[in-house]
Amino acid sequence: MAQWQHAWLGWTLVLGAIAPGAFAGGAAPVLDPITLTVGAATGNPGAIVEVTVSLASGEDSPATLILFIEFDPDVLALDEDAYEIVLTDSFGNPILDDLGNTLFRRAPVRPSAILPEDKGIDYDLMADAGLAGVFIGGINNTLLPDGELVTAAFRILAGAPENTTAPLDGIDSNSAVIIGEQSFSSSAAVTVRVSDGAGGMVDVEAGFDVLITDGAVEVGCTAAEAPTGLTATTGAADGVTLEWDAVATAGAEYRVFRSETNNSATAVPLGDQWQTETDFLDITALLPRVVGRDACNPEVSTPVSYFYWVKARSATGCESAFSATPATGSRGAAKALLGSAGAPGTLLIFAALLALFSRVAWRMGAVPS
Repeated sequence: MAQWQHAWLGWTLVLGAIAPGAFAGGAAPVLDPITLTVGAATGNPGAIVEVTVSLASGEDSPATLILFIEFDPDVLALDEDAYEIVLTDSFGNPILDDLGNTLFRRAPVRPSAILPEDKGIDYDLMADAGLAGVFIGGINNTLLPDGELVTAAFRILAGAPENTTAPLDGIDSNSAVIIGEQSFSSSAAVTVRVSDGAGGMVDVEAGFDVLITDGAVEVGCTAAEAPTGLTATTGAADGVTLEWDAVATAGAEYRVFRSETNNSATAVPLGDQWQTETDFLDITALLPRVVGRDACNPEVSTPVSYFYWVKARSATGCESAFSATPATGSRGAAKALLGSAGAPGTLLIFAALLALFSRVAWRMGAVPS
């Protein structure tokens, strides 16, 4: 099991083991509870997401606080290389090297713009147990403002289950996480001046009840690859045949989209459902539009052209982008009533013979029944 880093020792000295309203001598002050809100984020496996922590105080505000958050170590990890933060001493002053340069370090947390400059932030982590702590404070009594105090960066692990919710559970001051022989719960404090019970005044550290609104990371899914190699036929009377190359995404399914304009935003899906095959026959494409007739052709028509795209989706339902380049296809005219080379077909010949027989029969005074 990972060991807590040295920072916890300094935090304990600064904040101490403070119970709400506890101090030496006099009547314990009653402080309004404070509420910390852990934010929410959304991302796919492998992504880095940012989660904010915000403070809402009552009439009393803390000067120092420690927040503990539990998370699922099989889904999330603190990204300890996410931010560059200034190293500060216990008074919140930047630490300088021998040449007077400010020292920095990489960390998974960063302060917000509203955090007072004399406040430092630190963190510690028990990765195996899925427990992280964030410290905000210093040896001063500057009050923490309401609003967003810090941002923490979490990495969604590459093998995390897709389409799930990973809770970020804050450990409030009235509960605790026990790891080994250690107990961890969030706490906050401020220095207050109270009577010492003997006619004098004394500065003491007073604690708060810390209430926490939990957060969460919504884990999405890794999109399937966009299909390539899409082709579409033109001129076939039975419909437009589309074919494309299979993607490498395991368990991929496909769906064809169509539009009368070269704009995928206006494309509508075809068929009743997604399919595993890499071809599709569009029988809903319109036949050519009749625009007139002439002496040589019974009808003069123009084809109705369509733009086609195809998408893939993974086994967990995460869709790809549209195929990059649309394929153009159209349907041809039906040939049922036409013979080869435009000559009259069987039905037209039969109709002509029937009309001729009717005229002959009429002239002979007999009408066929």
